[in-house]
Amino acid sequence: MEVIISSEPIDRQECQLVEAGFFEDERPLRGPAGLLDWRLNGAISREIINGRITGRFKETVIIPSNGRIQSPKILLIGLGPAVRISYPKLREVSAHLLQTLLKINILDFCCSIPHSKPYPLECSKAVEVWVEGLSDALGPRGEFRKDIKMRITEEDQWVDEALLGAQTAKVVLKRRMRIKVKQEARP
Repeated sequence: MEVIISSEPIDRQECQLVEAGFFEDERPLRGPAGLLDWRLNGAISREIINGRITGRFKETVIIPSNGRIQSPKILLIGLGPAVRISYPKLREVSAHLLQTLLKINILDFCCSIPHSKPYPLECSKAVEVWVEGLSDALGPRGEFRKDIKMRITEEDQWVDEALLGAQTAKVVLKRRMRIKVKQEARP
């Protein structure tokens, strides 16, 4: 598995699919989900207002980007109430994400991971736990999945912390899977 830490915004990521988590009790949408909603002219917000999506924990919705962002597909995953977000929940969501993507044969994707204020999660630990959750989804055969390429999009100020988290996960998981970690510089 290749883990790439990128400071390029989620709407500019060139991959098969971008993933953004969103909370059930956070309106308007914030972070990458808010940016994607803006790029889609409020389409995600309209789905929420109409009750078609809620942000319930592990609720999963794939929508087309209709050329509004670089990636052709957007996957939204509900994270439940913001006050209940935790490292175990992040790990569970990332495992769910990869299981979903493997079912639809998506191997090149970009993720956003909630952390820092207002959430009670540190960036490096959140990234570490996220990568460990991916390993959970792969099971004991994870070491043979060299074809998976995951970008984690981070603001410039968090790139070093995200790299630390990915490198820590690489060390923790070294007996279960091979992980290549790198930073992708902005053009």
